[in-house]
Amino acid sequence: MALIGAPALPDDQRYSVQFSKGQSGKPTGTLIEGETVQVKKGMEFDVTPANRS
Repeated sequence: MALIGAPALPDDQRYSVQFSKGQSGKPTGTLIEGETVQVKKGMEFDVTPANRS
């Protein structure tokens, strides 16, 4: 996952990406590395560093 302007994290951490107000088939969720979601106008994303699990 590439986040514009996001600093690199240590090897034992990743970013957690939660979204809301998405398409009707998947209006909310959490993305893990390698997953994608179709973006629509008005969607909200919350990106935070998280420990690898």
